[in-house]
Amino acid sequence: LVSEFPDHPSTALVQAKKIEATLRLEDMDEAEFEEGLGELLAASSASPDSFKAIDNLGNYFRSTKHDTGRAIEIYSRFLKERPDHDAAIHAEAAIVKCYLDLGATAQAGDSADQLKAKYQSHPDCSRVLNDLGDAFRKNKQYAKAVELYQTALATTTDEEEKMCAYAGIAACRIQMPEGLSFETSEAVSDVNDILAVQEQALPDVNEIVDIYSESTDFVEMDMSICKSYKDKDEPENAIPYIDRALAACDDSEAVLLLRTLVDCYVQMGDKKQADVIVDEIVRDYPGEKNYPVTLTEIADSYRVDLSAYDDANDLYALVIANHPKTETAMRSQAGIA
Repeated sequence: LVSEFPDHPSTALVQAKKIEATLRLEDMDEAEFEEGLGELLAASSASPDSFKAIDNLGNYFRSTKHDTGRAIEIYSRFLKERPDHDAAIHAEAAIVKCYLDLGATAQAGDSADQLKAKYQSHPDCSRVLNDLGDAFRKNKQYAKAVELYQTALATTTDEEEKMCAYAGIAACRIQMPEGLSFETSEAVSDVNDILAVQEQALPDVNEIVDIYSESTDFVEMDMSICKSYKDKDEPENAIPYIDRALAACDDSEAVLLLRTLVDCYVQMGDKKQADVIVDEIVRDYPGEKNYPVTLTEIADSYRVDLSAYDDANDLYALVIANHPKTETAMRSQAGIA
């Protein structure tokens, strides 16, 4: 493609991907890496999706090789040579996550503040801020996470991004240890004075649920809250949100919700109640597209979390019998093995 169609719109990206693959070689020395990275940056510049190759390489070193320093170097070089690129905000966000990986929370916070100030008018700003809020929350940096979610609310009119921000705030409310409180953030008031982060100004979980009670997105919001309770190891508090969502969802969503309900009972060690829900799935939803994957995942959970091998094998066998020529059937075969 590169040699035969040099002017094709995809050629620059293909060339970048070729260089990116080369840079993953184990025996490449520092000089070769620097040369290859320079070629990658040059090849990337002509492609509208040019950041994809850079991001793939950065993620490879960050997540697969656990070489966070190298990942920071890659994103920093991109920013140095392409400071006005549309994807610069994503490169800076990636560096913030790298600092969190290193435990450098103060440096991550400072970098996030710089990103907020620099990219308030960028079309991806609220999405990036929500994503960084999630990253800080997962690192138990709840005050900074809430600040980022609040800033996202202040800088977007997109309803999906607003929902993500509210879901993040709810998750912080649920996951934050008792006795801690959110700190006031002066940075947010610079964006919008009425959205300064103060605990009394933040909606609690029930208020957030009320905001979305009449929305078509309320099932998604309830599931987000449910996940937060499960992550906190409080599945009993997640169940009411699943029940509420089940009352208003379609059959395809119901299968996924019931699978989550099974997860809650497994997490609680209540196999008897989990079995009741599994029987409901098998009886009422065999034609749904998520059915075989759902049964296989439940079987995995029974096998791994409850050591209920006979029940797991029964579910695996049911998937294999009814969906024999599928990837899910192969996965079930592996589960039986």
